[in-house]
Amino acid sequence: MSWGWHEGIERTQAMKDEYQLVMDAWNIGDFQAKLEGGESAQDVADRCAVFVAHLKQRAEKTILVCSHGRLMRCLVCVLLNEPLTAMEKYSQDNTGLYHLTLEGDVFRLYLENDVRHLEKLLV
Repeated sequence: MSWGWHEGIERTQAMKDEYQLVMDAWNIGDFQAKLEGGESAQDVADRCAVFVAHLKQRAEKTILVCSHGRLMRCLVCVLLNEPLTAMEKYSQDNTGLYHLTLEGDVFRLYLENDVRHLEKLLV
């Protein structure tokens, strides 16, 4: 997901405040809100919908998709045919895994933000 001019620079308090305004807008259903030069949640969901249609046409039985947190939240909503208002109920820790299967034309969620593979590193 593109965060516009916020990309690649150290965040200031003003940037954090601007980001919070976008998050607040999304939380009340304004998914067109975005940072200057960036993408809105709806922009990302629209891209995800094209990607999901492509996934459904693939012949492979197992596909690994890697991405960052906000895009993953949008993608999970699109995969599960949920509204973007559901984004915040999904977490995305670093290396957190989601496991979904395609059953007919419907995706089913089996694991959400699974980080058990990191347990060995904590020993």
